[in-house]
Amino acid sequence: MKELIRNILREETEKSTNIEKYLNPLKKYISLRPLPDSVCFTSIVLSENIIIVMFRYNRVMTKTLEEKIQSEIKKVFNTNNIYVTSFFTDEKTCKENLERLLNSDDYNKKLFLIPNKNYNS
Repeated sequence: MKELIRNILREETEKSTNIEKYLNPLKKYISLRPLPDSVCFTSIVLSENIIIVMFRYNRVMTKTLEEKIQSEIKKVFNTNNIYVTSFFTDEKTCKENLERLLNSDDYNKKLFLIPNKNYNS
């Protein structure tokens, strides 16, 4: 399964020459990949030459998940222009942040949100 996903993503990223070529495959990868139930949602921010993947937690977590996903992304996408990080916020603030981001002018332009299907609210 991992090899199939890897091949699909590689094929899709070859279609373009700028950082945006990684955006749709990255969104698919994050939405298909299982995440811990403490991740409220994932925000993906597109800038001129980098993509930032930010996990929003509702409790304090170790950096192990970010490091693992960063390593996976490096192997699959073969780029250093995708950076993985996280942000801790309490559950109430997490929901407020999600609502605020959904109403942002950059939503679905430079900012993309992926809810965690395993989120334990």
